[in-house]
Amino acid sequence: STQSTGSGVGGEMDGISVLVVSDVICPWCLLGIRRITAAARHLKVPISLSFGPWQLAPTLPASGISKQASYLAKFKRSRDPTSAVERMAAAMSQLFRAEGLEYSLDGEIGNTWDAHRLSSWILDKHGPEAQAQFMEHLFLQYQLEGLSPGVHANLLTCAQEVGHLDIERAAAVLADATAYEGNVREGIEFAKRELGVTGVPFFVLHDSVTNRSARVPGAQEMSTFILVLKQLLSKRDQSLPQPKM
Repeated sequence: STQSTGSGVGGEMDGISVLVVSDVICPWCLLGIRRITAAARHLKVPISLSFGPWQLAPTLPASGISKQASYLAKFKRSRDPTSAVERMAAAMSQLFRAEGLEYSLDGEIGNTWDAHRLSSWILDKHGPEAQAQFMEHLFLQYQLEGLSPGVHANLLTCAQEVGHLDIERAAAVLADATAYEGNVREGIEFAKRELGVTGVPFFVLHDSVTNRSARVPGAQEMSTFILVLKQLLSKRDQSLPQPKM
């Protein structure tokens, strides 16, 4: 199901909220989201994801640059950029296949600023579950189909996939360059200053029962996320009042 990043990872107990600092053009971010979601499902722990903004390539135009070209530019210092990109794509394809996804280097890359503005609006007006569904569609649309996240029509397609968003309002948010601009700027600043983020993905897990948090940088293996979730949950037992002897 395309909603597998959403907050519907089940169980009866109180859940754990997860802030995901990410950027849509980052394939590792999608892998990390899949792995933490699988870890929660394995432990039958409900998690609620919300997304914080990050920009890996803030100078990119909205469209017009192929993914291939952007990666060739990234590897231009290596001895053979073409084979470096091919090796990277082969490695990514293998990792994506392990998550049941088909990685693609086809299509266009684009600036993600407006995607983050729309994501911020969805979180503000419709809550984290709708935002998580939107981001899932957006990640899949870019990473698997190569549709630029800088193109407003592509963003609105993903908003429509969520099912209950006001698409006219979403289009108006995108058309107004100042709408939710402050939220994105503050979100990136918060990630840098308060969380110490230097790269994405970056996960902040918070358990409202114990008010404890854990920070996980990078797209760790599912087993690592299981360990972190278990450690966080073990604090619940410690915080219960002990019976008097």
